[in-house]
Amino acid sequence: MSTSVAATLSIPRDLQRARILRFSLGVSVAAAVAFAFQWPLFFLAPALTVFLLAHPPPGPPGHAAWRLGIAILVSFALGLVFAHILLPYPLVYVTFLSLALLRINYWVHLGGVRTHALLALIAILLLPMMTLKQQNLAGAMLLSLSFLASTGLAALAFLAATILVPDPAGCDTMLHSSHSKPADPYAAKIAAIKSTLVLLPITVLFLSRGWASELLILIFVAIFSLSPQAASSRAEGSKFVTANLIGGAATLLFYWLMVAVPEYHFFVVLMMLATLAFGSMIFSPGPLGGFMMPACIALMVLIGGSMTEHTGYMDNILIRIVFISLAAIYVVFALAVWDRVIAGKQAGELTS
Repeated sequence: MSTSVAATLSIPRDLQRARILRFSLGVSVAAAVAFAFQWPLFFLAPALTVFLLAHPPPGPPGHAAWRLGIAILVSFALGLVFAHILLPYPLVYVTFLSLALLRINYWVHLGGVRTHALLALIAILLLPMMTLKQQNLAGAMLLSLSFLASTGLAALAFLAATILVPDPAGCDTMLHSSHSKPADPYAAKIAAIKSTLVLLPITVLFLSRGWASELLILIFVAIFSLSPQAASSRAEGSKFVTANLIGGAATLLFYWLMVAVPEYHFFVVLMMLATLAFGSMIFSPGPLGGFMMPACIALMVLIGGSMTEHTGYMDNILIRIVFISLAAIYVVFALAVWDRVIAGKQAGELTS
């Protein structure tokens, strides 16, 4: 049983309703602001808000937001180091990237906060890719600052939602679900190596080929690699892929409704309804409850990423649905392969 389902089964109904309303409010506010101004990487704000409210950082809202702000600044500084100091030296960059991915994944599997780990992963993966898109330092720094704008908005939306929609009286279990389940150091080391071996090849491929226009794939691979459901079993992994196809279908429905009524106010109302629907599934004990968070992120990123290109909107959505589905399949397949390799190695050591 997934962590989200188990948590939902053990909480009161009124707390579940509060979580759903909080999720819808926070994500809708972030989306309304981000889509209104559309700075570079604006779609990252509602996507991160989805992750924050589905896997909230531990502690009271104020304390969680304060630690989140520190994590954003540290991640931004780390991303700048990789983008502007290490990137010009490919071998040095790949070496330090491998070490950073290994350390971040090891920390997560030892019980670290997934949200903070995701921020660090996005920073060290995206900021170098964004630097490749610009020929001058000023343009690269402007794109890098968009990371701060998007993550800052996500943190503010998270804080506002948790303050405006608090837990019901007597319930204090809301902000304790984002820690990974702690593993022993050896198991954490093995899991970190697997996650690093999944992330590193695709990152090096994107950088070497200069595929900066497909940043969405790197975002999703980073999110997928932090999702325990993707690695738990083949059946669970297939549900993970199915959930992302559901997100793609929701994106197409969202697009067709926006074509019918192309008004900003209708967009906000539609976003509230969509997030209420996704929130109901994320915090429900249904079979896909623990897998719908990536599907909701797919909705945010697909709509936002395609809106930045003013031609071929429908084609962009369809192509990116295929790419994101392939990214999910890649993560599930790669983790399964490394599971078999490591299991075979351990079996050989036991028989020798």
